[in-house]
Amino acid sequence: MEFTDLAPGYFAMFAEAAITSPIETTEIAQRIAVHKDRYTAVEELTLNLGRKVPWFVVGIIHSLECDLDFTQHLFNGDPLTARTVNEPVGQPHDGTAPFLWEFSAARALQYDGLDRWTEWDVAGICYCLEKYNGWGYRTRGVNSPYLWSGSDQYKIGKYTSDGRFDPSAKSDEIGGAILLKYFTSNHLVSLEEQPV
Repeated sequence: MEFTDLAPGYFAMFAEAAITSPIETTEIAQRIAVHKDRYTAVEELTLNLGRKVPWFVVGIIHSLECDLDFTQHLFNGDPLTARTVNEPVGQPHDGTAPFLWEFSAARALQYDGLDRWTEWDVAGICYCLEKYNGWGYRTRGVNSPYLWSGSDQYKIGKYTSDGRFDPSAKSDEIGGAILLKYFTSNHLVSLEEQPV
């Protein structure tokens, strides 16, 4: 999937999206903000690897992959006591268990190429989040709940495990684009100030 092809759709959906779960969205966004120091530490580690991944993007992925649990790999939510056993398997390749959360988180972002990404605007962040989770929803004509759950841009359909799609299942997460919308709408982050 090419970013330039998808960017206009991301911008349009983000502008149109209405938050349908405001209490949950606020709660998760505030929990992310409480741990800004830890996410900023990962932001700095990604600078050492290449490009800086903004702290709030790290926090959003942490919410989606680990429910903000600092005992789990940012790769996929597996425990930090060993390398990952779910996709992607055997991560991180370097270091020894038990892994520090910040170390593994930086490696997860590097693994997915976010340390080399430069487009940290709305469309660029949405693209990175969808890529991080996978393109499977697009092939099914479903707006990814990884981005849009908790808004009027997502209705139904969910991967209940790797490779298993249930058209009648519904995500109860708050999607990454919706958390981003909360952050920008409440002036907690300014995308224009992010380093490129």
